[in-house]
Amino acid sequence: MDELHSAAIRHKVPVFAMAWALVHLAGDGEKTPSFVDAQSAARHEWGPLFKSAALTR
Repeated sequence: MDELHSAAIRHKVPVFAMAWALVHLAGDGEKTPSFVDAQSAARHEWGPLFKSAALTR
């Protein structure tokens, strides 16, 4: 939770929006019109983790 909270503060987005974006990124990762700033922040913070996981599947 601390990492999520810190990332939300760093990117100036609500924690709930950041959490939603992270769950969305972990799912299909497609962009949606909701929480655009949070999605961008989540891809910036955690995107590389999901890219490397997808390559190992």
